[in-house]
Amino acid sequence: MLVGGTCDSIIIQNPNTPTDALKQLEKYCSWLDCMVFTQHPNITDEILERMLQCLAKSYYDTERIYVARHPRTPASCLEHLSKDRDSRVRKAALRRLTKDGRSFE
Repeated sequence: MLVGGTCDSIIIQNPNTPTDALKQLEKYCSWLDCMVFTQHPNITDEILERMLQCLAKSYYDTERIYVARHPRTPASCLEHLSKDRDSRVRKAALRRLTKDGRSFE
């Protein structure tokens, strides 16, 4: 189940992986696994939020943009990303905050 200390992406990619297994695999995930996790049909709201928060802190702007554009990103993450150092991340987050009618400062 574990490969080199990280979560096996093949297991995460399987749409039949049960929620209980996802909860166990979550603690072994790498950054790449976080991206795959966010697309799993059986992901719980709690796991999804943790994965998105993790990706929102990524060094890579593409991962932060992904979080800003994800339809289920919590307002707190969007507000944080709206102050990002990268203008593309800021714009994506602000677009989502405005589109969703969420208030922010």
